[in-house]
Amino acid sequence: MIEFQTLPTFAILDPFVDMGKYGASNKDGRYAAWAWAQSTSGTKVNAIPVDGGPMAMLYRKDLFTKNNIKVPTTWAEYKEAAVAIKKVNPDQFIGTYGNDSGWATGLMWQGGCTPYKYNMTKSKANVGIKLNQASCKKVINFWGDLVTNKLADDKSFWATDTGKGYDTGKYWTWVAAGWTPGYLSGQLKDTIGDWAVAPTPQWTAGADVHGDWGGSSFTVMNQTKQPALATKVAMELYPTQNKITKGSAWDIGLNSAFLYPLVTKVESNPEFANYTYKIFGDAKVNPTYIHASQKLGPFEWTPFQDFVYATMADETTLAISGKTQWSAVLDTVQAKVVAYAKKQGFKVTA
Repeated sequence: MIEFQTLPTFAILDPFVDMGKYGASNKDGRYAAWAWAQSTSGTKVNAIPVDGGPMAMLYRKDLFTKNNIKVPTTWAEYKEAAVAIKKVNPDQFIGTYGNDSGWATGLMWQGGCTPYKYNMTKSKANVGIKLNQASCKKVINFWGDLVTNKLADDKSFWATDTGKGYDTGKYWTWVAAGWTPGYLSGQLKDTIGDWAVAPTPQWTAGADVHGDWGGSSFTVMNQTKQPALATKVAMELYPTQNKITKGSAWDIGLNSAFLYPLVTKVESNPEFANYTYKIFGDAKVNPTYIHASQKLGPFEWTPFQDFVYATMADETTLAISGKTQWSAVLDTVQAKVVAYAKKQGFKVTA
């Protein structure tokens, strides 16, 4: 499986079978439109979408209710809630800046930031990079302000203590992907049933804009001697299904691996929409993620996204430690990524 953000990194080397020649298409809306766009280069089908990570806000409904704090629907309200939480308990935070570049990119996407332009069908050598545009900076600067003022923590999402923090009340929210309820389920012992899900806070009140964190696809490499059969396997391993049958790949994927499906008939299947998690008190939260996925717009990646992500993480680490200003993070990332791209022989539009 290959994650969406790294597909261009592979595709530039032309290693993929064009599965469109062997029946792969999205004419019937089989796959989420935004994911299909990332899986294709013009008419060439590089990958078959499997799972994604539309984002929403997980939150401790018991703590918000008990302390009469409004569940935020905008990012301005999110900061207000962060201030109120500190008054309740100075050792608690509204959340943590996990310094995960995929997560940060999902939030920038939700903030209206589309920093990359790359169209291989027009030119493999041309790439657009504008990470330091205002719509990107507002997201990083917002979180930098929260961290600097101790309203949000700066610990990794994946640290053991962070997992415990979600259970102890140290962290009240986590704006995260559709696959994270499964991860969080494994971290909680004492607060099962105390969590809920709400849409990601909006930058403009009443807006309905969303982001994605993560996602993967199946590809077929040119070395295969059976491209038609391999394409069929890629399409049918996680197939379109009117009913999620017990023991099927989707049954295992949804209920054991906690995948978020990008096959539309599975995504809209009542069994998935009505699925309940004990951590949410058996509430039906998947419709919130389904709505987010259906609202996702186009987003492109560079053919060196691993370098971009690593550079973002490095510069954010410096900001967290006070060795650089948060307001300078994306300017520095922009400069380093552009320099790297040019060194690799790309023509860059900034």
